[in-house]
Amino acid sequence: MKRTSAFVAAGALICALAAPLLAQSPVGVQYLTPREVERLSAPAREAYEKGVKALDRVDPITAIQMFDQASQADPAALELAFLTARLAYLRGRIVHGQEAAKYYDIAEKALQRIGKQQDLSPLVKRRYEVQLKTVQDEKSKLEIRDSRRKTVGESFLKIYAQERYSNASKTGEGGEKGVAAAAKRPGLAGMQQPRAAIPGLQPGMQPGMMQPGMQPGMMQPGMQPGMMQPGMMQPGMQPGMMQPGMQPGMMQPGMMQPGMQPGMMQPGMQPGMPMPAGRPPETDS
Repeated sequence: MKRTSAFVAAGALICALAAPLLAQSPVGVQYLTPREVERLSAPAREAYEKGVKALDRVDPITAIQMFDQASQADPAALELAFLTARLAYLRGRIVHGQEAAKYYDIAEKALQRIGKQQDLSPLVKRRYEVQLKTVQDEKSKLEIRDSRRKTVGESFLKIYAQERYSNASKTGEGGEKGVAAAAKRPGLAGMQQPRAAIPGLQPGMQPGMMQPGMQPGMMQPGMQPGMMQPGMMQPGMQPGMMQPGMQPGMMQPGMMQPGMQPGMMQPGMQPGMPMPAGRPPETDS
């Protein structure tokens, strides 16, 4: 029952937020055509171009300010006023409170500048009237809209929290009980526990592995005196002799690569590292 209530509350929250989410859609927002930009006055054109750059930077606040400034500088530019009103209206639907009212005012004034122009075509006049009515209606219901959004959101969070903590108490996953319950889960008993950290061992390295900056034969972190170090040979072995676990043809400790001469840098060696003291591998002649 509680899960169903949570789904219902979630659905109501989505419906309440559908309008502001759709308001972020770029539908209805169109830049001026090159010819319309050329017809703008110099101050209006400069402000308009700043607004376009602001939108390119995803800065709608600055863009609205610049477009509004341009529209005021050239009231006869109808499409510029429509653009300003549209962006301000969309911004007003996203934010709330006094900030939303500010953007609704910008949209309303931009549209009113259109209404003051003479000889409007029937299409432009109808477009202006519809948009102005929409802005004014939403502005008058702003407090109701914000209150509804807040109520729905708080209801959803309350139901969600109740369901979550109710499930946590049933499974014992809340606080210290959750740790004890996890330890009793089937399959966790007998699992390998994290290995204790070894001082000096690099993350992801295992005891006995060559550490950065180490030389062959040096004591590695986690090794004990007398243990085989990386690069060392078994006691009693000579350079070039077969080591335990090696296959014929594999490189033996102390051997050089074919074609290399004693004293030459071997692959994987760094300047200053000791050179192999053994003999070159035998080749068939």
